[in-house]
Amino acid sequence: MSGHPDPEMTGPAATDADASTEEAVAPVAFGGRSLQVLLVEDNPGDAALIETHLDRVSGDELGTELSLTHVETLTAALDRLSTDRFDVVLLDLGLPESTGLETAERVLDAYPTVPVVVLTGLQNEEVAVEAIRAGAQDYLNKNEHIEGPMLARAVRYAVERKAREKQLELRTERLGEFAELISHELRNPLSIASGYVQLARDGDADPADALAEIDDAVDRIGTLVDKLHRLTSLSTADGVAPVDFETTAAERWAAAATPGATLETADGLPTIAANPDRIRSLFDQLFRNAIEHGGEDITVEVGPLPDEDGFYVADDGPGIPPEERGDLFEHGSTGGADPRFGLTIVRNVAEDHGWEVRAVESDSGGARFEVAGLSNTLTELRRNAGGHGGG
Repeated sequence: MSGHPDPEMTGPAATDADASTEEAVAPVAFGGRSLQVLLVEDNPGDAALIETHLDRVSGDELGTELSLTHVETLTAALDRLSTDRFDVVLLDLGLPESTGLETAERVLDAYPTVPVVVLTGLQNEEVAVEAIRAGAQDYLNKNEHIEGPMLARAVRYAVERKAREKQLELRTERLGEFAELISHELRNPLSIASGYVQLARDGDADPADALAEIDDAVDRIGTLVDKLHRLTSLSTADGVAPVDFETTAAERWAAAATPGATLETADGLPTIAANPDRIRSLFDQLFRNAIEHGGEDITVEVGPLPDEDGFYVADDGPGIPPEERGDLFEHGSTGGADPRFGLTIVRNVAEDHGWEVRAVESDSGGARFEVAGLSNTLTELRRNAGGHGGG
């Protein structure tokens, strides 16, 4: 708030407040990933006390290392949010150029994915409640003697709740994709099965031949349902463990490869914390895609990316036309009776871990799938899990 510090917000730290427009506080060694907090507060005394309380919060309270950035105006806050990534914003509702609900709305409208905890005086409590209705995660009344544990809980819960919202939105999106795929892709095998049932009833098809066709259609439905189930899975953050990519690739190749196919593994594949089941699924889909589109005698190579934190899976098959690479990971992008659901699974696994996946041409002219950004893994897993604690 502008002017003098609010009651109960004054203290020894207030006399040492830095009156500069912006200051970055060194990370506090709580262990784990650094939690990026943006404090938007124009009152030097209030800002100093909040910084002091957060500095003193134990690792057990916050669950991770903290890095605090302080700005004094809404304009400065919006500028920092446009260039830097923050996990949570502590936002005073009484800033020089913006007050009340408008302050929260401007941040929430511009950066809806960033959790916001509003800071308010007693006279603005109703506005704080309105800010929560508008999308803020929580509010703290600065007249109620805010202390470190209270701040830590507000920050942690805001991050967790926002992560849950993100998880629910993603689940809803994938359930929508699931419903769309069900309506389009099950229609063909169901029509085939229904047609042969009718032919058998009318005596226009040999019963044994009709049953064979129906059995094949049912098998296709079962395979399709299994793939669709994988598309809606969001269990990435459960069961995280160190994954040796070289060992995992070799194991999945043994399960997927045909006798004439060859796997070559380059040195330097990483071992990182990830969901082992989802990584196995990723390799399964990439290997199956290579064999299905490149032939049973294909050669597949797995290795680390030379200039990025990631890995690649390349083959010497026919490759992918450049015009098809942009939407290759979308549902049904290749058309036909069996769209490349496997590649959509690959995209989902990568995105749920915070990675980027892309399709390019291999050195031999075949397909090469590159997965980059492995350093984002723990950050994204914690977001999907609904927090930034251990795991």
